[in-house]
Amino acid sequence: MTITQASNMKYMDVRQPRNAKPRKSTILALVAILSFALLGGCGQSDVPHGRPFDSAVWKSERNSNELQPRRQHMISDLQDNYLRVGMSEDEVLALLGEPDSRTDRRFRYSVGAFPFSADYSWVFVRFDEAGKAVEFGIEQG
Repeated sequence: MTITQASNMKYMDVRQPRNAKPRKSTILALVAILSFALLGGCGQSDVPHGRPFDSAVWKSERNSNELQPRRQHMISDLQDNYLRVGMSEDEVLALLGEPDSRTDRRFRYSVGAFPFSADYSWVFVRFDEAGKAVEFGIEQG
């Protein structure tokens, strides 16, 4: 190809005009990404928030068969403002009531299955030999 031939070739401008509408595939991709992020597809392990802890409501849901009981939405407030390392077993019982399951040094309170999780979850409180709380948290299974 000579220089003359190359200069006579016409090239098509493949850039989109400024007022072009987005392609359907672009819109679908954005919707999918947003849905994935909003629905927790990026590792849904956070505890649901939104309800202040209420001892009477917590106690009323003992041995509840609900998949997502109201307890679930009180966990953050419970852990942040009520449960404390060093509490006695009696203080924990006054706050949370009888546990759904109990071993020598461990209380477990059912909180159902979290959204997008197949595992059942529990709030646990572990006590030392003197009956003082040394650990609390959430466990699955």
